[in-house]
Amino acid sequence: MSEPVSLCVAIYTHSDFFDILPIQLEYFSRHTFDAKIYLFSNKPYDSSYETIIYDDSLPYASRLLYCMGQIACSHILIIHENDILLNYEATTIDTLIKAMIEHGIDSLDLKHDYHAQDIVVIDENLAIGKKWEYFFCVQPTIWNKNSLANVLHMFRDRSYRMIEQDDVQKHIRENYRTYICRHKDSLQSIWYRVYKHFCFLHLTSRLLLLPCTDLNGLDPYIQKEHEYIFEKYLRGSDRETQPTVHSFLSHAVKDHRW
Repeated sequence: MSEPVSLCVAIYTHSDFFDILPIQLEYFSRHTFDAKIYLFSNKPYDSSYETIIYDDSLPYASRLLYCMGQIACSHILIIHENDILLNYEATTIDTLIKAMIEHGIDSLDLKHDYHAQDIVVIDENLAIGKKWEYFFCVQPTIWNKNSLANVLHMFRDRSYRMIEQDDVQKHIRENYRTYICRHKDSLQSIWYRVYKHFCFLHLTSRLLLLPCTDLNGLDPYIQKEHEYIFEKYLRGSDRETQPTVHSFLSHAVKDHRW
């Protein structure tokens, strides 16, 4: 008999991004979840979700490790405030976690990758497969909570940027089963292709907003949501904007999660 699914969803945020967090919270309020939702933050924030406060002096990995130690679940979906959750279908996520348990999978990246191997078919439109690169990432991912805790404990001194370095990738590749989604009908979001049942939009990079323009080549649904977000929340924002999506002009800017 397979073990029961027990999912927690965690929104990781920081007070430097409290201008972005309300956008994420608005979109979360649109969806129905079969999971307890938490906010991981360095400061209190008024929301309908339980907030777990981490010590801002800790590095990113130790922040996550502390917050995760305060919750009980078998699996955790971690999403940051700048990956706005446009659509979420709880039944699909539940099915994916059951597949993770059945196949002994430690993590499931919720982006799309045509290159995924050793395919496990979920339904006629969705499959999952082994990752061939970037075995640890900070984009939305479902983790076996114990597996993630072990990784974070081993690399507990790592910052947001440094936790994706080569030694971490090598360790995870050699010791964990890391998978990613593969969809027949994926949608183009900013930087990534995503699935309609878990659709997200990346809003910032290196503290700067990513530009809202039809030159981004987004799926029409995602483009419409991006324009809505800019008009409601970000028009006239004090936060600077990258000239183009792929410019990365702020690499020298200190990221708040360091």
